[in-house]
Amino acid sequence: DTSNTDFWSKGNENGNFVGITINSQYIAYLLSTEDIGFYIGSGPTFSFGNWEKESKNDNSINTPNEYSSSSSENSFSIGIDIIAGVEWLFNKDMSLSAEYGMEFSYRNSTEKYTTNNEIVTHIQEQTNESFNLGSSHINFGISVYF
Repeated sequence: DTSNTDFWSKGNENGNFVGITINSQYIAYLLSTEDIGFYIGSGPTFSFGNWEKESKNDNSINTPNEYSSSSSENSFSIGIDIIAGVEWLFNKDMSLSAEYGMEFSYRNSTEKYTTNNEIVTHIQEQTNESFNLGSSHINFGISVYF
């Protein structure tokens, strides 16, 4: 058996990712005592992301042909963020909090894949749209009031 398990051993890969998310929330306290407050909130959320990856490999099985590929994705989403939490004022100027968040959003992404070797170049592009509902975060915090 002469199988080659080191097919892509002479390759390299580079990539980068950029993303930003902006949330804004209105918070209302439902029930509060002197030390503890329960709150809910909601507001818009927007995110944008872009990633790119390139790789170049020496196909050393049969010929010294070079093989390269690249992939990229641009995406954005817009939606509503909903939170519920509790805050404990353990001092008149400080509090601890815990909150759970959910998000309902629309997402649009465009992916592009390109592969080349000395014989053929293949390009594939795909656009995806989706609606998502899911948990977005669990946060724990400490606040200082001036």
